[in-house]
Parts: sequence; C-alpha cells; structure tokens
Amino acid sequence: MLINQKKTVIFFLVIFFLLLAKSYSLEKNYIEVKVNNKIITKSDIENEKKLLTAYNESLKNLKVDELYTIAKNSLIRQEVKRDEILKYYEPNYTSSSLDKYVDEFYKKLNIENDLDVKKFLEIANITENEMREKIEIETLWNQLVFNKYQDKVIIDVELFRDRLKSEINDLKPTKSYFLSEIFFNVLTKEEIDEKKQKILKSIEDIGFNNTANIFSISGSAKFGGEIGWIKGSQLSSNIYKKISLLKVGEYTAEPITVPGGFLILKIDDIKEEKVQVDFDEELQKLINYEKNKQLNQFSQIYYKKVEKDSVINEN
Repeated sequence: MLINQKKTVIFFLVIFFLLLAKSYSLEKNYIEVKVNNKIITKSDIENEKKLLTAYNESLKNLKVDELYTIAKNSLIRQEVKRDEILKYYEPNYTSSSLDKYVDEFYKKLNIENDLDVKKFLEIANITENEMREKIEIETLWNQLVFNKYQDKVIIDVELFRDRLKSEINDLKPTKSYFLSEIFFNVLTKEEIDEKKQKILKSIEDIGFNNTANIFSISGSAKFGGEIGWIKGSQLSSNIYKKISLLKVGEYTAEPITVPGGFLILKIDDIKEEKVQVDFDEELQKLINYEKNKQLNQFSQIYYKKVEKDSVINEN
C-alpha cells in the first residue's frame, strides 16, 4: 500500500514538473512582435538585451521594462532593414568581404584580439555567425542608403576650404569636442515640445547616455549616444554656434533642427591642439565627415519611410 502511494506521488511530481517546463517553454517563446512575416519572441528580446548590455554596460542601470523596450525596438529595426535589404542584395555573412566591417565593429568596442572577441560573444550570448549577420545587415543598409542618396549629398568644398584656411592662418589651437548625441523625430509639430520635455526630464533623472539609449534613433544609441572626438571645423556653423557656448558636461537643452529630426548634443570633453596641418588631408576629413553626416540623415528619413510601409504588430 505504501509503495503504491509513493508511486502515485512520484507520478504526480513528474507530471507537475513536465507542466512547469512546458509552461516555461511557452512563456520563453511567446510571440511579442510580428514584423512583416518575421516573428520576434520574448526569448529573442531577452537575448538582444544581453547583446545591448555587452555593447554598453550602463544599460544595466535602466529599469527592466525600459531595457526590454529598447531591445524590442532594436530587433524591430533589424527586421525592417533586413526585409528592405533583401529586395536589393543577397546577404552572405560568411563572405570574407565582411571581415573588414567586423574588425571595425570590434575596434569601436576596444576589442583587439581573438580572446577578447570570444569573451564578448560569451557575455552577449551570441554566436560568431549571428554577430556577423547583424553586422552585415547594418553594412548592407548603409550601402543601400549610399546608393540611393549619394547624388543628393551636397558638399560645399569651397566653404570648408575657406574655413580651414582661416583656422590655419590664425595659428590658433584647434578646438575639438568629445560629443554625445540624442537624435529623435516626431510625427507632428505638436509632439515636439512633449518629446523634448520627456527627454530633458529623463536626462535629469538617469543621465544623458542612458537617455540616448532610450530615445535616440541614431546608431550611436547603442553606445550611449557617443559620437567621439570631432573638430570644431568639422561641424556646421549652426551646430558649432550652439555648442561653442557650452562647457564640459553641458548639453543643448533646445534641440537643434537637422534634416530628418532633432538633435541634442552634449559636450563630454574639450581639447585644444596646436599641430602642423596637412591641408589636403584635413580638407578630405571635413568632406568625409559632412558626407557621412548627410548620409546618416538620409538613412533616418529612408528608414521612417520603410518602417511606415512595413506591417508591425505588437502583442
């Protein structure tokens, strides 16, 4: 009799744990979003959270739901871009031609050897092939934007030439700024002030970099909005006029209007350098920076259009 009771208890315990395991599996694979024909599950979003915090550890300071939303939106952007890319290219993340961009990606994260790459992938809970696939999507998206908009990029070479000449002739130290950005857009004019107040309140509560993770739609958002060192001469006269009034740690509380949206810039550091200048090299740097800036703006405009035409259903 006692043996039969024990068998019964064991039987129900096995059933209980099987049901528990099934319930966990269902929750893990619960569909959160559908982007066109692509399904994004809760598990996908949890994995993306690990990747994003591997990019930027400060993301761990965000609230759980905020980080979850950032990860979900990151995957939505990825799938929207992937579907658009497939109209023009045949991705091949195993191609050796992608190696250059993979190396550049790791260099930006200060990862310089295979051991560090392995540690990063373990922390991010992602395979090497999955990482290469993500990098390829961004690479092909940038190539697509370049092909579509390169003819619309307008560079006033003479303006940059005159500005650089003036800077050299004055023999003044070149002032450079370490900048972080929050780039955002709105659908209507009425939303501008509301969005601005939300962002400024968030900066006050959790800091500029964490706020960039939440609100910025620029690629720099993954890195807390960090752009890096930019020479004053590389900035447009409008932007330079705004930030030249700021001190280290301050930001443009009034967003700067730029093509495709609005920009809030923060000065993380300032340095002055008096160096011998290779005029042609510096001029080319100015031209390249302006070209990349305009292409980035076109990228945001193009993405908004593609996203609008996509079918995105969130549960």
